[in-house]
Amino acid sequence: MNTPFAQLVGQDSVKRKLQFYLDAYNKTRTFPFLNFIGAKGLGKTEFVRELGNHISSIQGVRRPFIEINCSILRTGSQFFEAIYINHILDKEVPFFFDEAQALPKNLVMEFQLSLIQKKVIKDILIIKNLY
Repeated sequence: MNTPFAQLVGQDSVKRKLQFYLDAYNKTRTFPFLNFIGAKGLGKTEFVRELGNHISSIQGVRRPFIEINCSILRTGSQFFEAIYINHILDKEVPFFFDEAQALPKNLVMEFQLSLIQKKVIKDILIIKNLY
């Protein structure tokens, strides 16, 4: 497997921090919630994708990585029926909410209540541009 983030140009402090999280994940199998905020064109999405490409199972097998474009989500039931049940439920799968600022406020609250507080999703949640 190639070195994470090697092909991404610049942002050395971001690379070091993400490498720290990746190393910690490989030792502990836990990963923090991450929120990437910044202007368009800084590479937020590319860094998250690269991070996702280097997350493996305890057996060393690359885990599937789900990228969700939040601009298409309008209701909680849409997310749970189309994405959660089919791709996330009872699976070890990291996922990434891209363009999270596009989520309707009521859906953000629904996610916080049902996903975080009730521990429905126990694994990785990476949110980009929440507000």
